[in-house]
Parts: sequence; C-alpha cells; structure tokens
Amino acid sequence: MSLMPSDEVSLLNDGRYKNFIATLERVLKQFEYSSEWADLITNLVKVKKAIESYPKFLSIPKRITLSKRLAQCLHPALPSGVHLKTLEVYETIFRMIGKRNLQRDIILYSCGLFPLLPAAALPVKPVLLTLYETYFLPLDDALNPILTGFLLGLFPALEEGADYYDRIYALLDNLSNRIDKFYFYTCIWSAIHLVASARHSALTFILNHFDKRKTMEDQLYLMGSSVETMVSAVCTCLQDREQSLVQRSILDFLLICLPMHNKQLTKIDIMKIITVALHVLLKRDMSLNRRIYAWFLGTEQLPIDNRNQQQHISEIHSSTTSLTITNDPFNSSSYFVQYTKENLIQSILHALERISSNTLSTTGKSKPTTPDENIALVTSIAESMPLAWTLIKLIRVLIILVDKPDVGPNILESVLMSYLLIVYQQIYLPAKQLTSINVQQENHRSETLKTLNMLLDTFEPYFIWEFLTKSFDIIITEQQDQIIITVGTTIEQLCGIINMLLDIASLDSSTDIQSEHLPEMLYHLIKTMNNNIHKFTADQITLCVEVLLKILKKVVPTNTTHRLSIFHRSTTSILSYLYHIPR
Repeated sequence: MSLMPSDEVSLLNDGRYKNFIATLERVLKQFEYSSEWADLITNLVKVKKAIESYPKFLSIPKRITLSKRLAQCLHPALPSGVHLKTLEVYETIFRMIGKRNLQRDIILYSCGLFPLLPAAALPVKPVLLTLYETYFLPLDDALNPILTGFLLGLFPALEEGADYYDRIYALLDNLSNRIDKFYFYTCIWSAIHLVASARHSALTFILNHFDKRKTMEDQLYLMGSSVETMVSAVCTCLQDREQSLVQRSILDFLLICLPMHNKQLTKIDIMKIITVALHVLLKRDMSLNRRIYAWFLGTEQLPIDNRNQQQHISEIHSSTTSLTITNDPFNSSSYFVQYTKENLIQSILHALERISSNTLSTTGKSKPTTPDENIALVTSIAESMPLAWTLIKLIRVLIILVDKPDVGPNILESVLMSYLLIVYQQIYLPAKQLTSINVQQENHRSETLKTLNMLLDTFEPYFIWEFLTKSFDIIITEQQDQIIITVGTTIEQLCGIINMLLDIASLDSSTDIQSEHLPEMLYHLIKTMNNNIHKFTADQITLCVEVLLKILKKVVPTNTTHRLSIFHRSTTSILSYLYHIPR
C-alpha cells in the first residue's frame, strides 16, 4: 500500500505533474553542490520559481527533501538574506497548497521554522511572525500535533523590552483562544520542562494570565490536562540553578496559584515539590528562601503591584474556599502546622529513606523492608529528587529550617531521630567496624560528622540530651502515641546513637552540659531502667550499663541545683544508684 495521499497518487498519471517532480528534483539536487551562501539564495530562487510554475497543483512533490533543504537554509549561522529568501519559499508553498494540505504537511515544514525566531535577525522576525499569523493561526486545532514545538519557538523570543515583544505576546494570546485551553497549557508546561530558554517567559505568561479575583478551581486550565506534567515542570524549574529568575518565577507561581491550603495537588505531588524546594534553600539566596518560607507559612512577603502585604495575603487566601477568612491577625505558625507541617516532615523522611537505600545498595548491604503502601510513594518522590542530594546536604537543610522560628520547632522532634539513626548506621558504625578506611571514606565520614555537629550546635545545650532521654523513655514504656519521635528505633540503636553523640558532640561548648544536662540524663535513664527492668534482656542491660558508665565518665561533679525538679541527687548518689540496678 502506498504511503502517498490518494490525491497525489492520482496525479502521478498526469504528465505535467511528472514534469513538476523532475524539475523540483533537479533544483533540489543543486543544493548538494552549494559551497557559499550566495549559492543557497540562487537555489532558493529556483525552487520558488519551480513551484510557481505549476500553480494548479495543490500537492508539492518531494516534500521531505524540500523541507529538509529549507530547514538547512534557516541555520542561525547563515546571513539574514538567506533566511528571508527561505521564508519567501515557505510563503509561496503555504499560499499554493492551501489550508487543507498545510494541515497535512505542517509537521514537515514546521521543523525548520520553529527554531528560527529566537536567533533571527531584526529584519527576519516580522516576516516570520507574519507567516505564523497568516498561515498557522487559522489552522486552529490542527496545530495540536506541533503545538509544543511552536511554543518552544515563541517563548525564548518573548523577552520583555525586546523587539516585537507585543506582537509575539498577542500571537500567543490569539493561539490560546483558538485551541483548547487545557491542552494549550499542558503544552506550555511541557515546553517549560523540556527547554531552559523557554522557562522564564513561559512562567511569566502563565502568571500574567492568572486572575487573582477568581479561585484556582475556576482556572484549572492553567495547570493543563496533565498534573503530572505540570509537577515535573515545577520540579525542573526549581532545580534550574543557572537561572535564578526561573526559580523565583516558579516560586511565585506556587505562592499565588497553588498555596499549601489549595486542594488541586495530591499529597504526593506536594511532597515532590517540597523535596526539590528544600534543595533550593541550600543556595542561601534570600529572595528564594523568602518565597519558600512564604509558601510554607502561608504569607506573602513580597508585595505585588505595590499592594500592601496584608491585602495580598487576603487575596491569596481568597483563592480557595478551603480557608476561612477572619479579621484576626494572620498566624503563620498555625497555618504551617495545619497545612504544611505533615507534608514537610514526610518529604524529609522520604528523602532520608531514599538516600539510605542508595547507600545500602552501593555498599551491597540488604535494604530494610519498606511497607508495601510506602513503596510507590517513596519511588514517586525519589524520581523528582535532585540527583545532588546527599546526607550532608540534608543535614544542612535541617540546620537552615531549624533557624526559622515558625518551622524548625514544629518539625524537629519528628525528623531528628531519623537523621541520627542514618548517620549512626551508615557513617559512624561502619567506620568503627572497619579495620582500615581509605582517604575518601574518611573524608566523607569526617565531613558528615562535622556537619551533624554543626546541627547539634544550633540547639540549646540541653535539647539533644533531653531528646535522647525522652526517646529512651518512649521506647521502654512503649508509648504508641509518641512513636513518631522514635520512628521505630530499637533500644540497641538508641544506645549506639548516645555513644556516637558522646564521642562527636562538643561537650565543652557549654559548661552546663557536663555539669547539669548529662547528670540529669544519667539519673533519668537509670530510673527508667529500674522501673522497667523486666522489659530488658540480659544483653540490653549490659549494653545500657556500658552507655551509663560512658555518660558518667563525661560528667563533671558539681553542687549546683539541676534544672529539672526530678533531678536532685548529686553525682555521688547517681553512681551509688547505678550499682544497685537489679541484675
């Protein structure tokens, strides 16, 4: 069966059409012998003349070869004279074949045209835009197969203040009105995801078309018909470290169009975006971090269009019916707890789990069993995680988050044990067990423990020891309502973590640590053990006693009163208490 259109097959019996084919073949053959750009112009004139010599035929023969030669003549390195002459040939073809045949052949001819506009010389741009306006726009839905490519040819040239900005913008607006809006914006998000040079102008276009007087629910077409495509594009923009303007624009989109309290995105989608946004914090770019925190906390710290901050917050809140507006002062901490906290915690935990899995697979160790319901979630989030994520960077992210008053205190206890556990299992413990370690491994170990120590230094001196004491109590007394703090840590693992921190923490950074906080911790651990001794195995008792003795060695005796009311004994009493633990 022939792949030629039926109308063209019937023309093969026409003598004049055969002459048309022969003439065009002969002219196209001459392109192979062109050595200078002037030769190209000569050949293009011949092509145009050959086509115009057979005006009654609506089907151009040798279309693949012809479109290939025309595309080559639009190479950016060639002078504008060649480009203009090539566009004349395109115009002749489009005019002669008509709308119906152009719909059929649009993919062939568009391949050469679309890359031209961003690199075109000033005299070329209006000619190309006229070609688009005259012949492409009337095709309407027939543009769907090439729409993403069309947008990729327009957005990189859409720079505010540049020549023909208004005309290109009007062309895009006209295009959006002729095509299904959901499909149109799906193609925009696809273009954003694919090509870096199109991102900033495309995001600006989307933001300009968001009507703040309406809810996002009334403008769902801005998300496109594929939420997955949009989320992938958002994550790609957040990872575009070469273009800060792109990162700012996508964060503005999240702030204005998709605040945390909106319901358009699934939990998995939000966690994907949060995971990538956390990596942006490491740039320590104030404008980016301010936007991220504004998204987390439900506030807008950058007034838009010279409106005051409170008015803009109200507009953001009014973009959804899920958030009740009152006259009470806006409470960013409450907003964070209600809408962001759980997603942020889960994003961090899944990022840690992914890094843990990667490390275990690299070292050849068996991975811990992941519940079936979490496998898809972890895999989905992992696909959007920046490739540069490392344990060190995740610790640095937590250091940055802890420094934010409305964020750090609300998430710290829920993620800290996971951090300590992964450092203990994959950094501290292996180094203890290895008889020899190479320079690279030692540098990685040293850098990780140093970064962890930086995290510990951001806490109040008592916090980490009180946290470990609390975790010990939760594990032993099996407090199910507090299990999120210990994340399934065993007593053996906790003892190992305490050992690690006693080795690496800067105990002399505060005089209260060795004279007050460690004695308090020691006393409470002993008391918890004594009250629940029946729950311990012999090995666990031995392990815990070793930890208690290690803590005791770090204690500096003092006669000062302890901070907590339950700790009133001197270190001498504690030592006496230690040796009376039932065996």
